[in-house]
Amino acid sequence: MNWFHLALDDLFLFLNGLFSVGKDSFSVKSLLLNQELFWVKLGKSHKDVSEVGGLLQYEDYEMLRNKYEKFSEEIPEYKEYVNMFLASGIIKPHKWDELSERIVNAVNRNPLSGAREVFLSFDTVALRRRYYTLISNLLAKTKLPGGAKLKAGFAAPLGVLRELVGLDSKYEKKEISEMCKISGLSEEILDEFFNQLKLSERLQKVGYVEYRKMSKKEYVEELEGEAGDKNIVESLEKFSKRRNLDIMVFSEDSKFIENARAFKLQGIRFESPKDLAKNWKVDWEDVAQLLYTAAVFYGVLEITPETKIYGIWKGKKDDHWNMEQLKIVTQETKLQKFLEENYKILRANKTHQEKAKRPASG
Repeated sequence: MNWFHLALDDLFLFLNGLFSVGKDSFSVKSLLLNQELFWVKLGKSHKDVSEVGGLLQYEDYEMLRNKYEKFSEEIPEYKEYVNMFLASGIIKPHKWDELSERIVNAVNRNPLSGAREVFLSFDTVALRRRYYTLISNLLAKTKLPGGAKLKAGFAAPLGVLRELVGLDSKYEKKEISEMCKISGLSEEILDEFFNQLKLSERLQKVGYVEYRKMSKKEYVEELEGEAGDKNIVESLEKFSKRRNLDIMVFSEDSKFIENARAFKLQGIRFESPKDLAKNWKVDWEDVAQLLYTAAVFYGVLEITPETKIYGIWKGKKDDHWNMEQLKIVTQETKLQKFLEENYKILRANKTHQEKAKRPASG
């Protein structure tokens, strides 16, 4: 077996496999661009410090992208390339230490002592940027006295969901053939793109997946309302008044935040950092988040000449999206063997856990 479907939460298996075959340092290459996007140096275990670096410069990146002529829109612009690091959590928003402290303090309010409860919410772009995952991880890693877990309620305007659905432009055979000619890639590689979402739709799908993940994992109140900033803000305001609680809503859009504050919501604007580092100290979870995000943004990545990661592939369906799955394809014998053996164990453990969750019959 030379291919494997792995969910984002299970990518540690792939990283363990790379480490076990001596690939603890590797470059991640976009096959469409024929360019290294970043490099990774794995720590000895998931608890040890790893490193990511190799951020490209604007001029070099756009020169490569523009060679695609009419298909350049199928390769992320430089801004989206940088946003990839934001969406994975490798780069944090401007003044993140200050903002994260504010978020934790708000969620940690005690209504029993008279403080108003706080619900968290996101606009469409904030979900596309995977800021729910960023904040979910922040809350999960925050340690409270006595080991209690920090839990938040989330307000999810259906107007946001409506902005995230409905786009369905997909790659056709003719387009794939033309992309093969321009890129020099074989049809065997790009044929995996057939009938899969194009770039702009994939970026929207990322936001949709965030919405669904939030709805599955958290206590969420869905709020009726139509699409559009004004409608979204109004639905949040009505919920705030009805439940007598505060809403902390996240966006990158200054006008959206201005409107939110006008309706007495706590608008938090996330901005890109002013200065970008050349490399970052990370852990294995961060590396997994980056590999997932990059694969979805670029469609297919090369880790080694024998190993590729697909963010889209022929037959990818909504279930694959919602489980945040990638397709790993490798011709490297030792890595294949490692993944085959441990993939079976992983699947068996998951099956056992699912059975244990089911209520006993009779």
